[in-house]
Amino acid sequence: MLIEPLEPRQLLSAVVDVRLPGGGKSVVNPVVGQKIDLQVWVTITGSDSDITNEQLQIAVGSLLSTNVNGGVVLGNMTATLMAPFNAIGSQNGTPTDLDSDGDLDVGSNDPSVADGFIYARADGMDSSGTPVTKGQAFEIATAQFTVNSLLGGIETDLVFRPRGTDNGYLYEQDGVSSVTSGNLVAGTGVAITRTPSSTINGRVFNDKNGSGVFDGDDTGIDGFRVFLDINGNGILDDGEISKPVSSTGTYHFTAVPPGTYRVREVFRDGWRQSFPALGYYEITLGYNETAKTQSFANTDTIVIKGTVFMDANKNKLFDSAEGGIPGWTLFLDQNNNGILDAGEVSTLTDVNGNYRFFNLPAGHYLVRAAQQAGYKLTTPAGGVHNITLGNAGTKSNQLFGEKRLK
Repeated sequence: MLIEPLEPRQLLSAVVDVRLPGGGKSVVNPVVGQKIDLQVWVTITGSDSDITNEQLQIAVGSLLSTNVNGGVVLGNMTATLMAPFNAIGSQNGTPTDLDSDGDLDVGSNDPSVADGFIYARADGMDSSGTPVTKGQAFEIATAQFTVNSLLGGIETDLVFRPRGTDNGYLYEQDGVSSVTSGNLVAGTGVAITRTPSSTINGRVFNDKNGSGVFDGDDTGIDGFRVFLDINGNGILDDGEISKPVSSTGTYHFTAVPPGTYRVREVFRDGWRQSFPALGYYEITLGYNETAKTQSFANTDTIVIKGTVFMDANKNKLFDSAEGGIPGWTLFLDQNNNGILDAGEVSTLTDVNGNYRFFNLPAGHYLVRAAQQAGYKLTTPAGGVHNITLGNAGTKSNQLFGEKRLK
């Protein structure tokens, strides 16, 4: 086990980041077998103009490949310390799978001992780094990541993780030494990504029979817009990707990055969405995947719904202790004679006493309950709901109260 003497503790910091040779921070479209060369730099920044009093002797940590939403690649990492940070007591680190993702990182998960970590150590404080504003940057190691296989996720990041304990960091900032836990800060890494290639497609259609399925005489509708609702607020916001539908109602998103998306349509006056039930599709795409038939059904027909209930206390209100009446007939009294005539539209309540009229054109309707022997209607007044609705209109909570006669 390597042991270093503690120095006076100050509120100082140093930033460790991983770069490509030349300073690049991204790799796009990796291939199996590709060897990605890396550099590990420690940057110490002071508060005065004298950069020579920013110096480094020790930096300890691990190099990991971390996958974002499934990751892009699996691969193995190796590290080699750079002079003068390869002095006696230094070590290149042990290849091991630190995050259980199936590939080899370099370092250790046990901060209580130095064994296994990348342990960069110079014989003394080094001031021969690359000048930066009010400080110096020190290249402590090179590394190489070999791509073994491709994944279907969003991104793989190659990052440095500090050891996270005392006896691991020794540097000077403005001429003051530090060996304080947590003061070695992980900076940015190298991001491995791929050119987006996934697609989302579907149709916006006129659901003429209100079934929610593209069938019968249903046709595509133009004039709608579909969007990827990134923040999930149901509104097309600035910066969110959207597509107008074609003249036949189809839409097609291309070059979609891997990720999870809510696909929605922008609602239009005069239309009511009949499918999907949640108002959107939530889909997760990997690399080069296609989400097909994400279609939106819209109708300009109206809906009228309500409940027939047992008004036990005759107060004309649907109280919590009162239940709905199943199997009760409701009808649209086209000629306003109070009788269910042949040809008039009717429906039955379900097991909870609820009813619904749908797939009706905009217009004026009289909704009545067909009275049964042994019951008396308590509400509504006059025994009818008088309703006028425009295109895609909805009228809810149209109640009928019934009192059983003794």
